Parts: sequence; structure tokens; C-alpha cells
Amino acid sequence: SQTVVKATFPVFAQLQNDMDRFRAGFYRATGLVALFAFPLMMGIAVLAEELLPVVFGPKWALASQLVPIACVPALLLSVTTLAGTVLLATGRADLLLRISLLSLATTALFLWSTRTESASLAMAALAVAMMISSLISLVAASRAIGAEWKRYAAAVAVPAACSVAMAALIYLAKGAVQDASPTARLIGFSVTGAAFYVSVIWLVKRSVVEDAISLVLRRPAA
Repeated sequence: SQTVVKATFPVFAQLQNDMDRFRAGFYRATGLVALFAFPLMMGIAVLAEELLPVVFGPKWALASQLVPIACVPALLLSVTTLAGTVLLATGRADLLLRISLLSLATTALFLWSTRTESASLAMAALAVAMMISSLISLVAASRAIGAEWKRYAAAVAVPAACSVAMAALIYLAKGAVQDASPTARLIGFSVTGAAFYVSVIWLVKRSVVEDAISLVLRRPAA
């Protein structure tokens, strides 16, 4: 997400007087972020039980219960990160600052209210606070450029649907394969999920993948 933010800011800044192209670029950039961020977050959420012990050791096994909760706001944050870029590019740094201060106050309040509760509940409270802040930023940015919610939703719909399908496949596979080691399960499920996601999204909306490839290769899409 941050890579896209750095790449889009100068472009957005140059398009302040051409809102049609500004909005088109906003939708396109959001779709590209979702293309990579959604399957990553969904994969981490569904494979947390295998991921943490393998990467960080057995002592982190219990923390796997918190990872799926953390992935929920991460999904939303991934596609609302550009909202801040939009506000900066349109000269609304003041609004972005107010939203940031509100986010800080909301997060502190939510964490304070769950200070004596379980770690899961505290994480859930933090997730809610982050999502509220993200949605406020997105609404503000959309109003600043006159973005259409239908087109915004359309930009993330295919990656979201394919990511959910991928996560469902991995979840079912985990139930069917119980005897393998955590490392073998992590690698096997990750490869299977990635292959499934790429194949499905290529079949459903090939143009999205071609757009991402053209951006990486820095050449216009065919």
C-alpha cells in the first residue's frame, strides 16, 4: 500500500484540475492495492495457526488467535490508505490532521475501555477504532474529489470475492489435511491458495492482472 501511495501522490497532485482523470486514477490505484493486499491479509488470517509457530516459534502459538482480528482492519486500511494521499493532493492537509487527531482519541478511548478485559477483546476494540478512522478518511477523500461509491466498490469487488474464495479453500484444505507438519502445511496451503487466487482472478477479470503487470513493467496495458 505504501508503495502505491508514494507512486500516486505526485500523479494526484498534478491532476487537481482534472477531476475525471483524478477519480479514474483513484479507482485504479485502489483496485491494484486490493489485488495484492486482500489475498495477503486473508491468507495470513486463515493460516495464522501455522504461520506464527513456524516463523516465530512455538511460544507464539497462542497469539494466532489475535491475528485474524488484526487482519480485519488491515484489509480496510489497505484500500483506504490512498484517502490520505487524496486529501494531501487536493490541499486538505488540515482535514487529514483533524481526522488523525480524532483517530488517536478514539483509539485511546477504546483501548482504555478494554484495559481490564482479555487480549482478544482489546484487539477487537483497536480494530474497530482503526476501521472507524479509515472510513472517515475515505468519506472525506471521496467528497473531496466527488468519487462514486459504486465505482469504488467495483474496483475492489473482484479481488475481495476471489480472496474470500481462496480463504474458504484453504480453510477446507486445513480440515482435510491434519497429519502434515506445520511447516509443510504452511507451504502447501500457501502455494495452493496463491495458485487458486491467481487462476480465478485471471479467469474472472484478466484486465486487472494485466493492469498490475503493466504497472510493474512500466508500460501501457494493451
